[in-house]
Amino acid sequence: MLNWINVRPGAALTALVAFYAVFGLWVLAPEAVYSGDIGVKYVQARALADHRFTSLDIPYPAEFLDPQREFFPLRPPFVMMTSGSTQSIFSPVAAVFQALASEIAGLRGLILMSIAGAGVILYSAWKLSPAPCGTAVLIALGLGGPLWFHAVTGWEHAPGVALGAAGFACAVRSRARMAPLFAGLLVGAGAVLRDEVLLLLPGVVIVVWCRNRGVRSLAQAIGGVLIALALSASVEVWWFERPVAAHLRHAVHLVQAAMHLTDAPNPDVPVLVPLTLRARYETVVEYWLLGYGNDWIIAAIGAGLLIALALRARCRSSLGLLLWLTVIVALAAADLWELVRAPKWLAGLHRVSPYLVFALFPRPDRSDGAEVTPWLRTAIGLTAAAYLLVAFVGADTTGGKALGPRLLLPLFPMLTVSAVLAMHAYLRGPASADRWVGRAGALLVVLSVAMHLFGTIPAYYRRNLDDYKTVRAIVDTGERVIVADDEFTAQLLLPFYYRRILLLADKIELGPKLGARLAAARLPKLIVVTRWADTPIDLTPFRKRRTQRYGRMTIQVWER
Repeated sequence: MLNWINVRPGAALTALVAFYAVFGLWVLAPEAVYSGDIGVKYVQARALADHRFTSLDIPYPAEFLDPQREFFPLRPPFVMMTSGSTQSIFSPVAAVFQALASEIAGLRGLILMSIAGAGVILYSAWKLSPAPCGTAVLIALGLGGPLWFHAVTGWEHAPGVALGAAGFACAVRSRARMAPLFAGLLVGAGAVLRDEVLLLLPGVVIVVWCRNRGVRSLAQAIGGVLIALALSASVEVWWFERPVAAHLRHAVHLVQAAMHLTDAPNPDVPVLVPLTLRARYETVVEYWLLGYGNDWIIAAIGAGLLIALALRARCRSSLGLLLWLTVIVALAAADLWELVRAPKWLAGLHRVSPYLVFALFPRPDRSDGAEVTPWLRTAIGLTAAAYLLVAFVGADTTGGKALGPRLLLPLFPMLTVSAVLAMHAYLRGPASADRWVGRAGALLVVLSVAMHLFGTIPAYYRRNLDDYKTVRAIVDTGERVIVADDEFTAQLLLPFYYRRILLLADKIELGPKLGARLAAARLPKLIVVTRWADTPIDLTPFRKRRTQRYGRMTIQVWER
């Protein structure tokens, strides 16, 4: 019954990728970048391409005005100084591919990379799924969660996760003799683009052991990861003259300690303060995993699930799970109602894809579910457990605000496969309660898809449209000098980095100094872009003449 949607998987995959392409490349405005990270990476990619791939040094178009870089719009921890050059802290290997893409199509090139990555993620999940579940997996994964968002932004999340998902699928499905090595290479390559993909390694090792029961195969898988990481390290050190794994060491203090480089947190890369135990709980459990910030709600939901699972094990009845699911369905329906009335973002893997709770459910007794590798769901569960444990112990960053938890994205394809397989088994279960549990799962998939189609997708479209109004207004002014009054506003203006003079004056005392500097350069006029209705910035001898709100930003025209 999980072939509820009478569409072939190949057609569903094609339709989803086509939707991503139309929405990301034509409906949305690529110049209105969602995150400052994307802006920094675009500036880095352009710099690398301009240097003909010989250097990551980011030039400063305002060097003639600001040789000491007091008003430089790129700040740590997004950039670092190393070997006399300014480089982004992010993966240089990713920068190489982003440079190639940006040379071909500018910011749209980065989005094309994301769309291609999302296509590979969908294909890998399809190949992990037995035939009756393929289309349901694709719909749930492609529209019932955060994947669509990462497919239409210029982040490297989708390409990185694509390599990890392909590695996992290769380990599960490929019968080639060297499949474990290829799986390890793919996971390692994904980790080169996105650090968190490395946390899939325990899962790949589990899969390889379940399939082959051989030490040689395990050595191949681990060796493949190490080869990819060693090649990446050589690129960082010998090609671009920068510290090894700079971004990983910046984000995860334990890596620095494990490498025994120093007792200090991060001496040669920008520092993040290690999170407290409570902050780790709030980040990993509340923010990333569940999306609820109330301890009592979390405790009640968790206790209810444990009781339902205990009853399932003792009484061989799914009635407890069905009762627990009615609460989850009610919460999802409430979220959908709220999103339809006022489209917005949601946090938490559970809240953006509530059907994933089925990944926690045991298979019902004597169900005639789809033929599937019997250990697959167990391997996926162990992969998720190992991933979350390491993330809880090691993460020193919340990852910033995005749709759902972007740092848990590598788990999303596998968990979707596991959840849909469980639904299929319950829908074909021997007892009436089993089948009603399966129907509740199908309803959760429908609610998840509706939440995104009628809530988060419209919310992102409106956000992008608002930001593009600012972009168009800046272009229409024709002014060469743009001043931002806070770092994150400056990051959103980075698509202008090579087209205008972009300066950052984020402290009160910097305003008059910048004003004097620009007056000495005989500049008659400039614009200030701010998030606020007004800003306390003082650019004497310039005076504010006009103010206009565009989307989320205010543009002020200053003249002498």
